[in-house]
Amino acid sequence: MNTVRILNPKQAGLYIKHGVKPIDIIYTDALVFIFEKNKKTVELHRKWLNRELD
Repeated sequence: MNTVRILNPKQAGLYIKHGVKPIDIIYTDALVFIFEKNKKTVELHRKWLNRELD
């Protein structure tokens, strides 16, 4: 399974707000939110980069 690892809690929170649940959350020296990579996360990432995700 392809996954996306998000370290930014604001970005992870916006993914969750838009209906994408993390498949795991791990802690190393920071929280790491792990999401399945799919069409929805790719689109949310594009919006994040373009500052369109709210």
